[in-house]
Amino acid sequence: MKSIIIKILKHRGYEVKKIPTVNTYIVSFPKSGRTWLNLMLGKFFEQHLGLNNLHPDTLFNLKLFNNFFPSKIPLVAFTHDNNKNFFLPHEKLKNNISKYTNSKVIFLARDPRDVLISSYFEKTKRIELGKRKGSFWQTFEGTISDYVYEKNGGFDTILAFYKMWYKNKDLPKDFLLLKYEELHKNAAEQLIKVLNFIEIENVEQKNVETSLQYTLFDNMQKIEQNTEIKSDRLKPADKNDKDTYKTRKGKIGGYKDYLSEDEIKYLTLKMKEQLPGFFNY
Repeated sequence: MKSIIIKILKHRGYEVKKIPTVNTYIVSFPKSGRTWLNLMLGKFFEQHLGLNNLHPDTLFNLKLFNNFFPSKIPLVAFTHDNNKNFFLPHEKLKNNISKYTNSKVIFLARDPRDVLISSYFEKTKRIELGKRKGSFWQTFEGTISDYVYEKNGGFDTILAFYKMWYKNKDLPKDFLLLKYEELHKNAAEQLIKVLNFIEIENVEQKNVETSLQYTLFDNMQKIEQNTEIKSDRLKPADKNDKDTYKTRKGKIGGYKDYLSEDEIKYLTLKMKEQLPGFFNY
């Protein structure tokens, strides 16, 4: 039906622009390090193209790099594979795997226990940002211990999201598992792996290092404090409350600072029972 409509429009003299195919989707559950990786790639693209001092809001918009330099920068798109999954119980999890069949996929994974803690602060401290209020975004009312057992977008939903993508990892043209923890341990190696996967040619180490320096935790917090940032992607709800920052802690195993031994045992057992060994958590 769609192809017939396009033919009719062309016959009548309308210019029908073809929507470019996304080379690579970077898929993640919210609070898995997407903002960090997005800014890292944007800064690398800037340096790779010989540009300088682009505004952070521009660096986040990877589509712009492809629009102006299509022969050098493939189209890369970040997605949570349906933002509403962040608020749904695991049995209502939704996705559209067919969307990815003609593209590559990088799945950005993070220890689900750390994702859970970061999700709690997002839903309790950052709900007032931008257009969230009045949308599908839902404030969580309760303690962090209560959130351990939350059904809507909680731990079971995170595990189901991972399982869903493990089951469908062979459907895209190619699939790469990228772990937040590995990105922390060896950012240069992991960034180069990503750049090779999305088919960036002539990767220079100096540009990789510039990107990594720019996206160090302390610098990202400084960027958040910049009042000129328009995007909610890197903006605190309250500059005086570190728990409202997007770059709140970025710590591996940070869940241990917030949960009791019994709560950690509960989550760890559930993770061992349900999470495919493919993720190695």
